[in-house]
Amino acid sequence: SRAEVAERLGVKPATIKSWCLGRRCPTVVRLLELCKILEVDVEELFRKPDEPRQRYECPVCNQHFRRPVGLRIHIALRAREDGEHGRFYEQVPGAPEPASISLSA
Repeated sequence: SRAEVAERLGVKPATIKSWCLGRRCPTVVRLLELCKILEVDVEELFRKPDEPRQRYECPVCNQHFRRPVGLRIHIALRAREDGEHGRFYEQVPGAPEPASISLSA
């Protein structure tokens, strides 16, 4: 959950939400820590989408994001908790299996 990730990173859950919505950006150190927690490459989070859009929408819950990185963080976090998000996450090229994403060090 956002709360668990926030605790691991030493930030508030609202900070994680701000990153997802594109209101703020994590520092390089926090970004690397986040990638380690989510077991994804930095390049994957910043990969350009196939079709540029102004806003990015989660196809599962219809939540909107300003940047594709926010959507990817959202999907990675929700895949651990939710079967629908997990099925979508499995379709992301190069994404690790949702079951392999752990919040342990």
